[in-house]
Amino acid sequence: MSLATYIGCNFNMEITDELTTYNSIDIGYIFSEEENRKNVKEKHFSTKNVYEIEIPNPLYNLK
Repeated sequence: MSLATYIGCNFNMEITDELTTYNSIDIGYIFSEEENRKNVKEKHFSTKNVYEIEIPNPLYNLK
């Protein structure tokens, strides 16, 4: 089982093709499928777009 973190916004964001070590947050579709994002959007967001974000682990390494 995996937990995914989502962000909703009203503009298009650039999708990160590969996870990087130099970005604080990567935006892409790591765990979710389109149907998962559609369900999240309908139940939790009122925005036009929903993206999955990947935050470095451990979180306390963010600067």
